[in-house]
Amino acid sequence: MSDVADQWREWIDQVCGAVGVDPDAVRPGDVLGLAGVVSREVVRPMAPVSAFIWGLAVAAHPDADPESLRTALVDCARSHPATSPSPGVDIPPTTR
Repeated sequence: MSDVADQWREWIDQVCGAVGVDPDAVRPGDVLGLAGVVSREVVRPMAPVSAFIWGLAVAAHPDADPESLRTALVDCARSHPATSPSPGVDIPPTTR
């Protein structure tokens, strides 16, 4: 488990309980990594939007590999005409 998840485990558990989500399904390091890539390579306001879209994709395709969905999202975001990628910025590996 990542340091972020360890530090915020109680908060994650409480929020997940409030909305009926399995806290073990929460991947804070991966979400923050995705948001970081989008904020640097696309535009900062789209970082939380990308995380929300990834969550919707994971929910809509429960049999799909979340990492594959995340990669598809990043590839699509990077290829958008409004995106001007920063050289040498890669999507960080997942923490799970």
